[in-house]
Amino acid sequence: MKSQKTRTVPNRGRNTPSSASEIRSNRKSGQPQTMNDTELSPRRRLAAAGTRVDAFCQHVNELFIPLHVEVQDRVSFNGQLQVVPLGALSLSEIALCGTTSFRTTPQTIARTAHDYLKVDLVLSGRCRVAQDGREAVLNSGDFVMYDGTRPFRLVGENSLHLYGLVIPAPLLGLSRTHILELTARRFGGQRGTAALASQFLRQLGAQLAVKGQTNNFHVADATLSLLTGVFSDHPKPMGNSRELLLRIRVFIENQLGDPRLDVAQIAAAHHISVRQLQKMFKDDGQTVTGWIRSRRLEHCRRDLSNIALADMTVGQICLRWGFIDAAHFSKIFKAVLGLPPRDFRAQAQEIAADETRSRICEARFAIDSSGAAG
Repeated sequence: MKSQKTRTVPNRGRNTPSSASEIRSNRKSGQPQTMNDTELSPRRRLAAAGTRVDAFCQHVNELFIPLHVEVQDRVSFNGQLQVVPLGALSLSEIALCGTTSFRTTPQTIARTAHDYLKVDLVLSGRCRVAQDGREAVLNSGDFVMYDGTRPFRLVGENSLHLYGLVIPAPLLGLSRTHILELTARRFGGQRGTAALASQFLRQLGAQLAVKGQTNNFHVADATLSLLTGVFSDHPKPMGNSRELLLRIRVFIENQLGDPRLDVAQIAAAHHISVRQLQKMFKDDGQTVTGWIRSRRLEHCRRDLSNIALADMTVGQICLRWGFIDAAHFSKIFKAVLGLPPRDFRAQAQEIAADETRSRICEARFAIDSSGAAG
């Protein structure tokens, strides 16, 4: 199991925040937020600041994702990055003092091993995210999605505190066309499903910050489902064609266990031609068979992660979701998720068992503490 990863930028100053909570406390109290020692000579202060900024940049690339980091005022800069695993996702917390920008370059993109999306929620401060010719300005409670494998730029103005999720793109279940419509758009945390997601991400980040880490796949799945629901509503479906596509996807979801499900059956059930059906999915950046396969794989992934289904064999699970050839299923599962089904299951259920034991220990400690207090 991965351990919690927290790095505070090394410094030599005496009035230096040592944690994200102290950074936030200093913001409220008005205490100095600089990391430099004012007694150092200007040359030594600049040298120390350069070391500090370089260390932060190195931590970003080691613990987070490959990015180019630029700091406006290297002398007064302060920053902390914490990354914890969340099932197949990862959650990060960044606290910054000083205007800082993060962007991809051809070099950082080339070093990115996986196709991933990033969702950032602003807890305090203000930032700007630009991608695909758009720029979103975010304040406290707002969140944004962007594609980490393509050019983007994030600028934190002055002090910034945010939570971020790194999500393997296939797990979100959105077409490339849809993703291109969603990047660098502000999702306000004031009303609707976006407000629900904002509060959920805020509480999720706070819990992980306290507990240190969790590999709970069910929480990760709940997070993915909520975000998929929010993003599926934006932009709003327009016209009968879009509504029909949504009905077709619901039909497919309910028939995934039928290995005979095919394009002709789906078209006939909705009184359209096969050609019309294929064009609808193509216009949305998908294929019909590709959508069916991705939904079946997602359900298999969830079942393999579920410790309550440990008695079911891999073959039974793949058959349950319409895969009749276990060898073919194993091949495409590994191609998409990086591990054969049996290895993925062993890893996921070991994590789930560790979490169960941890909760039991916490409950026993609480009971013992209660008894001692009485």
